[in-house]
Amino acid sequence: MEAVADLPSWADQIARNPRIRDILLRQDSDEFIAVMQKWARAFNYSDETPMPGIPPEDFAKLTMPVLAFRSGKSDMAHTRATSEWVARLLPDCTFKERPWGDQEWNYVSTFPNDLAARRGRFERWPLIAPMVLEFLRG
Repeated sequence: MEAVADLPSWADQIARNPRIRDILLRQDSDEFIAVMQKWARAFNYSDETPMPGIPPEDFAKLTMPVLAFRSGKSDMAHTRATSEWVARLLPDCTFKERPWGDQEWNYVSTFPNDLAARRGRFERWPLIAPMVLEFLRG
């Protein structure tokens, strides 16, 4: 569990609350793996639907106008294929390119200790405000 606690993905949480490291170290590694795998199954992509728990036919029931943004080409957490699939399934979807670079999500996910250089994972999201306002004005 020492190796898990040393992963960069836990650094931000441990920096904010050092007790988290002790909690991780007390975990049974087999139980920890089982829980992580259980959680992963809830988020795994499938060939049947772009979003776990929502069959494709349910997307067609969402008839209100929807604004969606294309994922970055290199975003492994929110794949471009998934965002494009969702946009195709929604009957009244306006699909836009995001107003930041392709590496945005990877950058803020990879450098969690660089808190002085950023205010948070979503600090640049105000860049979508003009597109949201345009969409709302119709």
